[in-house]
Amino acid sequence: MIMLRKIIGILLLANLASTAFAGTDEKGVVAQMWVDSTGNLWFRLNNTNADSICGSSLWYNNNLYVPAGNASYALYYGIVLASVTKNLTVDVPDLGYPAGNVNPCDITKTGYGIMLIPGG
Repeated sequence: MIMLRKIIGILLLANLASTAFAGTDEKGVVAQMWVDSTGNLWFRLNNTNADSICGSSLWYNNNLYVPAGNASYALYYGIVLASVTKNLTVDVPDLGYPAGNVNPCDITKTGYGIMLIPGG
């Protein structure tokens, strides 16, 4: 019985640890995009829940970004551009970690990036 309690305790801690640093998956159409003077790609989803997860920038409240120096910048740019011009849905997994609600979210920091959902 004691061994069963220890196993249950370990499983509960493992579950807590796996969700403690998780963000939320947000889907939406890119409502606007902007490339700033340093080359960073800024954008915002039409999903207002994403607005409550990531703080906004000073320019038109864009709150998601990809740093100009990211190795996959061209891929991110293409997906964001396709969404904004073709009205296609994107999924930004694990949004909000590690930035939280104060700063805009660097979507390259989550490790999951962005996914285009054709017909979504």
